[in-house]
Amino acid sequence: MIPDIHHGTYAGALAHRRYGERPCEECRAAAARYMAQWRASNPELAKAAAARYRARQAADARAGKALRLARDTGRPQSPG
Repeated sequence: MIPDIHHGTYAGALAHRRYGERPCEECRAAAARYMAQWRASNPELAKAAAARYRARQAADARAGKALRLARDTGRPQSPG
């Protein structure tokens, strides 16, 4: 049985995601407010997290490009 979700809270947004649902509008807004407050009070951690995210996105893009090239040419390519 799925317990009640506390809508309109950050915990509610996490519960939605845990149950495989998209957060409702109230929970999404609460999560956005919470994250904005967290980023404002932890600027160095937020900056480091953003840098990790960008690096991961770039690595994923390189890997995807290598996979597409291998598929299109029929030969494996290294993602580097």
